[in-house]
Amino acid sequence: METSLILRFILLASLFGLIAYFGYLLKNRNRFQKIVENRRINILMVGYYNFACFTIGGLLPSDSNISVQFISHPNSQMGSYILQNGIILLGYILAIYSIVLFIFTIHQRRVVGIENTKTGLIISGTYKNARHPIYLGIVLFALACGLIFQNWEGLLLWPGVLIANFCQGYIEENYDLIPRFGEEYRIYKKQVSMFGSFKVWGPIILSLGILLLLRLYL
Repeated sequence: METSLILRFILLASLFGLIAYFGYLLKNRNRFQKIVENRRINILMVGYYNFACFTIGGLLPSDSNISVQFISHPNSQMGSYILQNGIILLGYILAIYSIVLFIFTIHQRRVVGIENTKTGLIISGTYKNARHPIYLGIVLFALACGLIFQNWEGLLLWPGVLIANFCQGYIEENYDLIPRFGEEYRIYKKQVSMFGSFKVWGPIILSLGILLLLRLYL
């Protein structure tokens, strides 16, 4: 097994360990109030969380040459050129979208990590389209890293990043948000999906499908 792939599995395991720790803190928020509301601790935890997700997704260079084999079209130099640049372009679009989503959501929340929001339950702005826009941004930026750097080990483990962020969102909802906001959050949960609707994912799936068809038939 490639060294870079082993490192990714280690980071993924540590990510799930951190998520379990987040869950423990949230389940016992009153008991660990000083930790939960400590800005520096939250910055450190969020920093590592993002580092792990983005490194798994593509920031860690891959030891494999699968990307070269996939992009190199056997019958068409033009096909290889279009495919390579199409993948990179999609990656940059996702990266820009994610960064904008981060900026607007952080500005709206005005807190870091699992700190308590001072304005109560937020359901406006970026939260109109996704219950966890921050985690949506993390998932999409991790995917963008894999596409931009054409890192196929990262793309292979990207579903692990998606599952990790789903688990984090699920833990926050069941250990923190529902206990605090009750029926108000349950109603919101029924109306808005965790990581956005088909309006977000539809164009991404369509673009990836087109790139795959180009690889197969161009």
